[in-house]
Amino acid sequence: MILAIAVVLVYQVASPAPLITGPGPINIEVATDKQSYLPGEEIKFHIYVYNSRFWQVPYPFRVEYRIGDGALVKQITLPIPPPTFHQWSRILYDTYVWDQKTGSGGNRTQVLPGDYTLTVSFDGIIDYGNDGSCTIDVLPAP
Repeated sequence: MILAIAVVLVYQVASPAPLITGPGPINIEVATDKQSYLPGEEIKFHIYVYNSRFWQVPYPFRVEYRIGDGALVKQITLPIPPPTFHQWSRILYDTYVWDQKTGSGGNRTQVLPGDYTLTVSFDGIIDYGNDGSCTIDVLPAP
């Protein structure tokens, strides 16, 4: 009997505590290497996610990237069950490369000079908080 109690106590002490998953919000940060770009230059948008919670937050089921006038440029649908953002973590979630072109298929053309904003939004079973965004400037041709 004493041996059985000792085994149970050792098991409970040695077993890690279960990870708790809970609601957001999380912070979505979108950054680039610089603020201004020449026409045709590739722009790398780095999407970071910061979870400042004491618990893990599940990944969203759907992620949308929109640029300029709100045109959808990328959509990601994740598997169920989704992985989680670990508590107190900041990760590079994705890098989206934009070629400064708009349109679809063979009708893609270079955007005009001006300011363009990439907005990243998360959608899922919880409230993820605000979208993340970053604005860059496409300069006139030299």
